[in-house]
Amino acid sequence: MVPPLADRARATGLAAHALDYDDVDDATISHPSAAMVPALLSVGADRRASGADVVAAFHRGLVVGRLLGAAVGVRSHYEAGWHTTSTLGTVAAAAAVGSVMGLDEPRMRAALGIAGSLAQGSRQNFGTMTKPLHAGAAAHNAVLAASLAEEGFTADDQLLEGPLGFIALHRGESSAPPVTDADVATAFLNVKLYPCCYYTHAAADAVAELREDLVADGIDPTSIASLHVTVQPGGLAPLIHPRPVDGTQAKFSMEYVAAAMLADGAVTLASFEPDSVARPALQDLLATVTKAEAEVPPVGPAEWTAGYAVVVATLADGRTFSRRVDRPRGHATRPVDDATLRTKFDDCLTAAGLPGGSTPGDASSAPSALFDALVTIADQRSVSEVAQRITTVLAGRADQEAAQ
Repeated sequence: MVPPLADRARATGLAAHALDYDDVDDATISHPSAAMVPALLSVGADRRASGADVVAAFHRGLVVGRLLGAAVGVRSHYEAGWHTTSTLGTVAAAAAVGSVMGLDEPRMRAALGIAGSLAQGSRQNFGTMTKPLHAGAAAHNAVLAASLAEEGFTADDQLLEGPLGFIALHRGESSAPPVTDADVATAFLNVKLYPCCYYTHAAADAVAELREDLVADGIDPTSIASLHVTVQPGGLAPLIHPRPVDGTQAKFSMEYVAAAMLADGAVTLASFEPDSVARPALQDLLATVTKAEAEVPPVGPAEWTAGYAVVVATLADGRTFSRRVDRPRGHATRPVDDATLRTKFDDCLTAAGLPGGSTPGDASSAPSALFDALVTIADQRSVSEVAQRITTVLAGRADQEAAQ
């Protein structure tokens, strides 16, 4: 039935994007997994699709999203205020779900046509609960579109490319490409190691390195007079909360993320708890952070590809320390190992109050079994078994709450 599967996808998509801890695609300036994976898990588990089938469908959806992003001029589309995780993501996820369903060409065109009319999402809502709802709505609408199309529901077969269609409506004034070196056909995704907007991550890594330099010189990192952050053109577009009042806004604040890394030496889920954001000392440090965009980096070579971040700390005596990072850890060109991914996985479980999140060494535990199934998803016989493992882990919290 359409409603339960679509509703499940919406709830999972919202949860997947709520922490801003998901993956990033430079080519679409979006978080493709937040929309596609919930939709694919919902339908794939129902259809008993194999892990290989779901991975292949994900890749097809990724390519569709990238082709659509290139057609609308994704950088201009994004900077105009559209949330690409939801706009491009709805259509991409519909293509992925339609692939798992085995839709023929007429029905796939109908699914894309329905999805194209349902796609929406404004960046004005960044820093609120509605932002992750965009991802949930994209997953929901993708399942709805593909399911309706499978039953014979119709849409204009030129909805994407027609004169009044998706591309014409969403195309920006500029055809400037995103800052990426990703090939449209390559699964080239970045893993986020900080639970905040990806446009802060290179700067966060640079601040972490700069902090180490200061400490090595016997300097208290919080005693600096100022910190200036410079990034590539467009690199500040989503960072719309220079003086955040809560953790949700702080995720979209370059000032906050830089100050938190400078003060604590880490940016974790705990960094965005209310008490952490409200710390007077951190708020004072935050006020010393400034930011700017520049075509030519102020430090290092003039050339860059996927973006860059330069941070310069000025001390009270006028001395300066600087660091530059072009690609943060976790970028597809700087992949991390499974142990690092497991640390992130456990951080999420612990933050959600799920048992087992801090015991990665127990290979027999439900969290460990789920983690292993996820990192080998392409080899899984059925994603319904993976979905069952998720249910088992979630049941641990229910049992824990019942015992209290």
